[in-house]
Amino acid sequence: MNVEDLEWQTDSYGGVNPQVVDSLLERGHLELVVQAASEREDWFCASGAVRDLRAAGEFERAWEVIRPFAETGWLPAVTVGAAILLQGGRVEEALVLARPDGEGREQGEACKVYAEVLVQAGQVDTAIDALVPHLRDDRLLSSLVEMTEGQGQDERVLDLVTSLAEEARRMHAEGRRESLGPSGECPGEIRPGARSHRGPRRGRGGTPVQCRDHACVLRETSREARTHRGAASDGHWRS
Repeated sequence: MNVEDLEWQTDSYGGVNPQVVDSLLERGHLELVVQAASEREDWFCASGAVRDLRAAGEFERAWEVIRPFAETGWLPAVTVGAAILLQGGRVEEALVLARPDGEGREQGEACKVYAEVLVQAGQVDTAIDALVPHLRDDRLLSSLVEMTEGQGQDERVLDLVTSLAEEARRMHAEGRRESLGPSGECPGEIRPGARSHRGPRRGRGGTPVQCRDHACVLRETSREARTHRGAASDGHWRS
C-alpha cells in the first residue's frame, strides 16, 4: 500500500465500490468490511468500517483499521487517523501522526491538516505558527480564518490577514500581477505586528469580519493575477 495506490482508488473508484460498502454495513456486515479493508488494502472499506466503529465508540479498533492507511502519509487517511486518536484521548500520538515530515509535494496541505489537529488539541497558537509560512496560498489563509473561529485568537489572525491584504492591495496599485498564490510565489514578509486602525467588527462565532473581508481581497487578487497570466499566455501563442 502506498500513496499512489490510495489516490488511484479514490480517483478511479478502484476496489470495492463505496455504495457496496454502505450496503454491506447497512445489512450488518461490519466484520466482512473490516476484513476486506485489511486483506484487500481497500480504502473505501476502511473508511466505511471506521465510520461505523467510531459511531459505536470503538476508537481503538477503528485506529487499528485505519492505521496502515494513515502510516503511508496519505493526507485523507492521516486526517481520519488523527481524529480517531484524538477521540480516544491519544493526543500526542495524533500530533505525531499529523506532523509534516518536510518532504513531498503537498506541504501546505500537510501543514493545514497538522494545524487542524493542533486546534482540536487546544494548541491554537502552535497551529497558527504552523500555517504562517504558507499563508500566501489564499486557500490556506481562508482555512486559518475558519479553523481559529471562536478560539480566542482573533487579534493575531487579524494582524496576519490585514498584513497580507495590505500587501495584495499595494501590489495591485503598483500594477504588479504576481499572485500571492501558493507559498513562496510572492516576495515580502508577513508582518504579524501590523495593526488595523479600527477595532475589529465581529461576525457570527466571534471572528472579526475584517478577517473574512481581507481574505476575500486576497482571493480576488490571486484570481485576477492568474487570469491575467493566462490571457498573456494565450496572446503569446496566438502571436
